[in-house]
Amino acid sequence: MTLTPETCPYGCSVAPTAASEGVAMSERRFPTFPDPSANAAVRRGFGTIGVAAERALPPWVIPILRRRPQIAFFGYSTSDYDGDHTSQEDIFTCSPVTGVIERVIDDRANLTYVSDRNPSWSPDRTRFIIHRGSETDPTSRLVIVSATSGATLEVLGAGHSPVWADVETILHLGAVGDPDDARWEIFALNPSTHASVQITDLSPGFEITGHAWHPSAGLALALVDPAAGDVSVRVASSAAVAVARAGGVPISSAAVAPIGPPDTQLSSPAFSPDGSRIAVATWQPGQGSRVAEVTTATGALALVPGPSDPTLSDGGPVYSPDGKTLAFVRGYEDEWSEIWLYPVGPSTKWSRFFRRRPYQLTDDARGRFKGALDW
Repeated sequence: MTLTPETCPYGCSVAPTAASEGVAMSERRFPTFPDPSANAAVRRGFGTIGVAAERALPPWVIPILRRRPQIAFFGYSTSDYDGDHTSQEDIFTCSPVTGVIERVIDDRANLTYVSDRNPSWSPDRTRFIIHRGSETDPTSRLVIVSATSGATLEVLGAGHSPVWADVETILHLGAVGDPDDARWEIFALNPSTHASVQITDLSPGFEITGHAWHPSAGLALALVDPAAGDVSVRVASSAAVAVARAGGVPISSAAVAPIGPPDTQLSSPAFSPDGSRIAVATWQPGQGSRVAEVTTATGALALVPGPSDPTLSDGGPVYSPDGKTLAFVRGYEDEWSEIWLYPVGPSTKWSRFFRRRPYQLTDDARGRFKGALDW
């Protein structure tokens, strides 16, 4: 195969493309999580019921629990876990209450390798926009699928890393320039009319590896500076995005402002529902990545408590719809990861009695990699 991964450091936003030759999809490039051999068993915290407990509940209780918004992600197994013998990259959902995982797209019986990644919920939460590539069609394409059956509803065209911003807008990365040396910029695509408008024009100074949108806080971009080797998150105003969407000048590198402390490596941005915070992944050279929150008004950075085992890393954060919880992944390289939750809502009178700490939501016995969460 000749599917080329586009890497988002610690964000698991990787898309197959035909931009260059010679990279097999089996050679996945993900965050580097060091050796997990010293990893001790983790404790499950309050708020997670678990698979066995869910099965013991009265049948009428389970639908009520599952009404809470589910966490979507893509996953695969390289160890034949859950009957996956071909490392297919499928779409899943997970209950934030029970930790129970359900497979939305199931290609385990497909002899052709298919990469389905980066699910983003539609505004009515009935569909996903994903990107898809395969052995037979190596170009990464934007695809709308049913959130319940996984059935393909519509193929929109080439692109990757989609975000369903609103009813009329899907933001995604699209190729610009010479196909043999294309760069990736943000485009706005109307899923009804298929009209597409280029939103950013940052090259040659930066490479975009991920993005997040908030209607008032703006467009957050995870950027790599190839010359300096720096990784940062920068924000363009929603007004600048509106101008570009109306056919005006695309956003340049001069129109994006960095967030967070100076000289800090940041990636994988995700806005809180009110736009006051941006969750990111951050790291120091030679160390595993950590999850943090950046206050948009001040740039202050607050780390989420990391793993007790320093050889593990965290990344790919996303907020719950009510903004009170962060979900992120913790795991080892591209082999396995689990979803963890961390309470981040406003302090209450009870806060002094309970120390906030992350707790593990899923438990696939290190058998499945999970990435690109959307809640």
